[in-house]
Amino acid sequence: MQRLEIMIKARQNKELIQTNECVPGCVCPEGKAEDDSGNCVLTENCPCLYAGSSYAKGKEIQLDCSQCKCQGGSWSCTDKPCPKTCQVYGEGHYITFDDFRFTFEGNCEYIFVQGEEIHLEDGKVNVFGENTNSSCTVDSYSLHTVGLYLSLTFTNGITVIWDKHTRFSVTLDKHWKVDPNPYYEACLQEACACDKEGKYLGFCTAVAVYAEACNKAGVCIRWRTPERCPVYCDYYNDDNECSWHYKPCGTLTAKTCSDHTIKKKLSAVIEGCYPKCPETAPYLDENIMKCVRLHQCTCLYNGQIYHANENIIGCGNW
Repeated sequence: MQRLEIMIKARQNKELIQTNECVPGCVCPEGKAEDDSGNCVLTENCPCLYAGSSYAKGKEIQLDCSQCKCQGGSWSCTDKPCPKTCQVYGEGHYITFDDFRFTFEGNCEYIFVQGEEIHLEDGKVNVFGENTNSSCTVDSYSLHTVGLYLSLTFTNGITVIWDKHTRFSVTLDKHWKVDPNPYYEACLQEACACDKEGKYLGFCTAVAVYAEACNKAGVCIRWRTPERCPVYCDYYNDDNECSWHYKPCGTLTAKTCSDHTIKKKLSAVIEGCYPKCPETAPYLDENIMKCVRLHQCTCLYNGQIYHANENIIGCGNW
């Protein structure tokens, strides 16, 4: 029997606890601590714990929007705040920026997000509040087709996503942890809708919202089938062509005429129809949804498509 220093494993607490009691046992030499395998290692080589799992020194994990690295028994994390998302979908399901959820229906007009006035109707977008006195205004947003959705990215960093039906979101960030319960409740309500057509669309929209949240968290869900909420991409294929295919979790392989950074970020997580363009026409022209050569890319200005070398009347040198 002898007086011993009892050391708590360094990955949990590096402090030494002194005791005046004589207890039998084995301890690691000074400067070392016991790891998960029962071996004595230098304290700077101690593993780290997270969610019941052990990670070796140097291992990295994603925690919300921050990257954490195991260093000597403790985590060193970047301080990267997560942007927020608010959205509405189906028969009155609302998710706020602070992740509160509401379900209600009303015949009045409601302010979803205060800012520029946007009209979404019949699959088209109109933004009001811009300077229309000038014949050559600079748009405050860019418009892209991403999978099944229309994406508007404003110069202040806000991104609006619309499925052209009953789903609309304003995105400032994404969440890494997904609680399935509120999505399940919303899905039940949509599936039990009285209107048959609304029931089908509402169910598909509710599941699509949940699947996208999982995809943002790194889990891809292939949930659509030919019988359940199908998506047909053959519409974009010409005769004897098979370039367009459905991707449940987006793609990063397509090169586009706009080469837009935000669009690339969204296409990596948003489901939809994406092309595999041939080498003879390697760029996707999002305005006409065709694979083209770079010099054949079109431009979109004030809702009008212009072909290469075509001038915009009354717009200076454009």
